[in-house]
Amino acid sequence: SLAPGVACLTNCTEMNIACNQLTDICPEIGECVRLRILKLNGNRLRTLPESVGNCSLIEELILSENHLQKLPEAVGKLKNLKTLHLQNNQLEEVEPAIGEILGLQDIDCSNNPTLKNIPEQLQDDTKMILWCLSYQRGHVLNMRGKEAENSEIESSANIADNERLANLC
Repeated sequence: SLAPGVACLTNCTEMNIACNQLTDICPEIGECVRLRILKLNGNRLRTLPESVGNCSLIEELILSENHLQKLPEAVGKLKNLKTLHLQNNQLEEVEPAIGEILGLQDIDCSNNPTLKNIPEQLQDDTKMILWCLSYQRGHVLNMRGKEAENSEIESSANIADNERLANLC
């Protein structure tokens, strides 16, 4: 695994730790805030820590040839991201927030047999992937809004029910 001591590398701009059979990346990677290039391909990673979203200067993120099943939502915060390689993993979904990264020029999520939200024939087509993700992101945000509205209605209904019960007694 990548040791927590990586937090000391605050001035590091490029980190190539590809092909090292890593199974774990410590959350302290998020303290490498000057990173522009992060290459983690060819390892055995199943997850990526949420803290990677703190590395807001990342332009190139190479995660291919791992065992990733899911990306953290924080990857959508990487607004400087230009290249994202996700091919040859076990991804079930590409995080829809990635569709809002306007400067993303190259995204490849091909050869992810369990990927559900990007059709197989589009998994290496950057423009179509971004369109799909942007479309899905709109639905995600809409659903979150509906959930909040429903929660508010439910709360109001509970208060009204409690008041009615109190008046009956």
